[in-house]
Order: sequence, then C-alpha cells, then structure tokens
Amino acid sequence: MKTQKVVVVGGGAAGFFAAITCAETYPQAEVHLFEKSANVLNKVRISGGGRCNITNALEDPAMVASFFPRGEQELIGPLTRFGTKDTIEWFTSRGVELYAQDDNRVFPKTNTSKKVLDTLIDAAEKAGVILTTKMVVDSITPPSEETNNKWKVVLYNDTEVLCDRVILAAGGAPQMWNSLSKIGIEINKPVPALFSFVIDERFVDGLAGISFNDVNIQIDKYKRLKMKGDVLFTHWGISGPAILKLSSLAARKLSRLNYNFTLKIDWLPDFPEERLQKELIRFRQVYSRKRLETERLFNIPGKLWARIVEKAEIPSRIRWVGASMEHINSLVRVLKQTEIEITGKNPNKDEFVLCGGVDLKEVNFKTMESTRFPGLYFAGEVLDIDGLTGGFNLQAAWTTGYLAGKAVLENVEFPQQTEE
Repeated sequence: MKTQKVVVVGGGAAGFFAAITCAETYPQAEVHLFEKSANVLNKVRISGGGRCNITNALEDPAMVASFFPRGEQELIGPLTRFGTKDTIEWFTSRGVELYAQDDNRVFPKTNTSKKVLDTLIDAAEKAGVILTTKMVVDSITPPSEETNNKWKVVLYNDTEVLCDRVILAAGGAPQMWNSLSKIGIEINKPVPALFSFVIDERFVDGLAGISFNDVNIQIDKYKRLKMKGDVLFTHWGISGPAILKLSSLAARKLSRLNYNFTLKIDWLPDFPEERLQKELIRFRQVYSRKRLETERLFNIPGKLWARIVEKAEIPSRIRWVGASMEHINSLVRVLKQTEIEITGKNPNKDEFVLCGGVDLKEVNFKTMESTRFPGLYFAGEVLDIDGLTGGFNLQAAWTTGYLAGKAVLENVEFPQQTEE
C-alpha cells in the first residue's frame, strides 16, 4: 500500500534522477513526475551536440565545484555525497558504457544520447514512477488545514493534486519561479549564461570557422573579468571555450550592459610587448621582400593576420622592408590589445544554461530541502546554480536530484509490510 505521495515537477535530468532515486529508495511511496512538454529529458538529448556529455572525469569535489560561477561553495558538500564517480558508476552499472576524453568530458561509447535516455526512462518505469507528459504545473501551495496539511499542486487544467512532498526540478520555468515568489521564496532574476558574442564590424568578415588557441580576452568595463583559452570565429561573431566561459562568469554584468561592450583580445599573451617588438623587427629583416599582409607570424591563421594588419592601419601592399617603427608599434598594440565592439549575444538561441533561480540561502544543501518550507525540495536548474561547459551542469542535476530523492522521505515512518 502506498502511504506517501511525492510530486516531482520537471522531466529533465534532475527531475528524472530525483523521481528514480525516491521511488527506488522508498517503494512504499507513490511518485508522480510531471513534464510540461511532450518529450522528457530534452537537454540531456542535446547535451554535447547530441553525444550527451554526461559528466566530467574530475573526481575531487572542490575541483569540480570550482567550475561553477554560481554555487561553487554550496556544491562541495553535495558532490562529496554524490559526485562524478557516483554518476559514472550509476550509469555503467545499468549498462551504459562510458569513456573520458582528454579534456575530461565523459560520453557514452555510442556517442549518442539515446542509450542514456533509454536507461533513465527504463529505470523510472521499473521503479514505478508515474510519468505524465504535456502537463503544466501552474502553482504550488504549502500545506494548510484546508488541504489536510498536504501540499497542493495545481495543474494547467485546474486539477488539484494533494501530496506529502514536492520536488521542484522545473528548470527555468517562469511560472514556477512566480509561484515560489508568491509564497515568499527569493528568486534571483534569470539571465542567459554560456553564449557567444555578436560582432557587427569588418574585422570578422570572412573569418567564420577560424580558431586560435590560448588568447587572453577581457571585458573593457570590468577589468577583472578576463579569461585565457581558445576562440572560434562564427558567422555571427565569436565563440569558443574562452568566450563561453567568460559569458558565464560575467552573465549578470553583461545583461546589465544589454550585451553591448568592448571586448579586448591579447592574441599573444605569452609575449611581453618588448619581446614582441624585437621579434617583429627581426622578422622585418629576415622577410624584407615579403608582403607584410601575407607573411604572417606565430602561426596566426592567414585571414586573421590580414585583419590584424588592417586593424593596425598598415597599407595592404606594403612589404616588410617598408615597415616603419610606427607600423611595428601599431602591430604590437593590436596584437596585444585588439578591441572589438560586441553588439549582442548570439541570435541562434543555442545557449540553454541560465544564471538565476532560487536563491541559494533558501536551500539546505545536505537534503536540498527548503529552509523555510518543510516538505519542499529543489533540484537542478531551478536553483541559482550554473556551471561551465564540460559536463558540469548535468552533474549538478544528477547530484541535486539524487540528494533530493534520497532525503524527501527519510524522516517518514512507513508501516511495516506484513506477509499474507
């Protein structure tokens, strides 16, 4: 006999993991999982370009937590209780073969998300989770005498579901945040994180597909917001790991700037200006008869080098022998600090990570329970937690979902089953 009813809101990674964990841990509970769309686990499906970057191979909780611009300190404890190693063991024990790339990102050996999705859906079915899709949850209301001390979950068709516990894993659903605000839970305004930058100037013309490694990038208005890494030019501007990481670190500040700012790029961060000047002078002597625009340095891609020369206001057909010290110094300046005007975030809407959600002081991170509303638990992207690329956001979903599912009924005394 099912003596407790648990409602999980949100059929993504965190919601599925919470529902599975709860149903497996407490078989006496009736676990309902509501998903607003027709399909479940949508972000798991597209993670890693469809290959499903399931987690990261780093094991140290503090190291893993350091990849979260928001939630770093709060996640250290949860990651000690269910971390990346536990995630890998959970999936491999259920038949999902995994491998780690050199960059520590972990993928299924099939290089497709299908096996991961099938495993989660199968685990939910076997555990007895009652899944309902195309079911929008409009609001939740804390227990009261009117509801016989049950939580009230109101569905889009005005159906009311009374339950003993609620796990909110609804991601960035505005109606859930609005519902939480109404009962007094603090919500930090959501803004996008992990996005590329739009550039509308000649510098990027013809550069789509060109990448360059280990550059320093910096936001002009915020001197401390800088990043070193690889960049990639796109049809709309600039992307790559360094850009995505910087956009995550600066998510709220860039939102306040309405995504209009000056990006500074140091193409050769390991070359001090004086050394770079000497190298250019030496180059002028060795390649004196070569055209400056086409005879490039430091393995900089040809088209990018031509744009740098143009940005330095050096005549296009000048040869190295004709390069004056003014030209040399101008090249040094642009190589060390190319300024590009950013006019927006990418228009393709391919970012699916939000910065914002339930304020972290509202949560007990040992159990994922609300600090003010016993019986209400949080997991996944509904929280103001977001990580950098590399499997970290899915790991946060597995971790918080697991802890919520484990803790949701841990203080309930179930009647002992009697043998007939």
